[in-house]
Amino acid sequence: MKLFLFALKNALRSWWRTIIFGIFIFLISFISIFMGAFSFTIRNQMEDAIISGLTGHLQIRAGNSENDDFAQQLKSRWKGAAYLDAAQLKAVRNVLRAHPDSGTVTPRVRHGGLFISDKDKASSLIIGLDPGSTNYQDALILVQGRMLDPNSRHEIVIVESLAEKLRVEAGDRIGVLSRTRDGYTIDAAVTVAGIVQYRMLSLFSFSAVYTDIDTARELIGYSQGEASDIILYLKDKNKAQTVYRELLAAFRRAGMPVVTGEEKPIAAEGIRLSTYKSMGGFFMGMVSGFILVFYVLIVLMLLIVSILISNLIFMMGIERYKEIGTLRAIGFSKFETMRIFMTEIFCVTGFFGLLGILTATALNIYFSIAGMPSPSAATDFIMGKRLLFRIDCTQILITLGLLFGFTFLASFLPAYKACSLRPVEILKDT
Repeated sequence: MKLFLFALKNALRSWWRTIIFGIFIFLISFISIFMGAFSFTIRNQMEDAIISGLTGHLQIRAGNSENDDFAQQLKSRWKGAAYLDAAQLKAVRNVLRAHPDSGTVTPRVRHGGLFISDKDKASSLIIGLDPGSTNYQDALILVQGRMLDPNSRHEIVIVESLAEKLRVEAGDRIGVLSRTRDGYTIDAAVTVAGIVQYRMLSLFSFSAVYTDIDTARELIGYSQGEASDIILYLKDKNKAQTVYRELLAAFRRAGMPVVTGEEKPIAAEGIRLSTYKSMGGFFMGMVSGFILVFYVLIVLMLLIVSILISNLIFMMGIERYKEIGTLRAIGFSKFETMRIFMTEIFCVTGFFGLLGILTATALNIYFSIAGMPSPSAATDFIMGKRLLFRIDCTQILITLGLLFGFTFLASFLPAYKACSLRPVEILKDT
């Protein structure tokens, strides 16, 4: 306690240096906590967009389908995509019914199509949805019109970039050209029910067209009961890996051949089981790259501040030259003197670090309730109108560890040098 009070007295005596040192610490802790919560929120929002709009938490496809990564599959534009026949769908559903955590189960049909308007034409992925499925809406921002009507057929919802290329609006009729799995060409007309933007996925110029599953089956020549895949929506995405392992074992017990991950395709009679993490590998990799850049910038900022702190501690040592000599002369060892010096530094680090953490946390809590407003219409597809923050409590512990770690590394050497002088030399100079 005496050591703490003595350190506090020293800090107050050189209050202006203490304030400068504290501002550096405050800024590091504030930026780390605030931007940590922002990047954590963006990462989760990307996961939610992939889950809701594309993959679900788990996806089951035919065993002869290609790799897991959704972006890699897009290279083929879904031509000749593998499918689950009625018997496979029934067998899969039987296994899923016996699993208590299988969540909401919905079939989908996916393939490529060429959309033709009076002005232009463009190809896009078509996703056929079960009439009762509304999860896809969570990944979209409605720009014009409405979402799909569960009771209507031959309606589509298209992304804004595709609508601009085709120069169409909600309510317009356009043509779609598709090829069935048997090689026959299908020419149909559909109505644009709505125009949307993808949350996050628009960053990658991702384009897809949503329609009802019967229209999608008609365009690719699937019969009733056939689908490209089965999507599972769980109540808690953190359980996805656990449910994945349990279902993998359940399918194998049922005698169904199963492949996972990057394993090579097998016979069509088998199935491929994937999680949203493997299916969204490319998209999540890009987001992780952006977040990595942020953390690199944080580390660079810590290094710069560490140099400033080191210089500041060196100047503090010069200012307390006489005081250090007196302590050494009356019997304090080099390490005891240094302990006093370092205690002062850690007290200032702890106070201003906690102040920065508490300020940033309070702001994060506010944004988690009220949301951070989007600064412009251009960022709406990333943040929505308001971005509701998600808070990761481990970020606080990591920030505290980084603060004390970098402060120790930055201040130890100048403090050691200041306390290493011999008392006789110091007193001779005074």
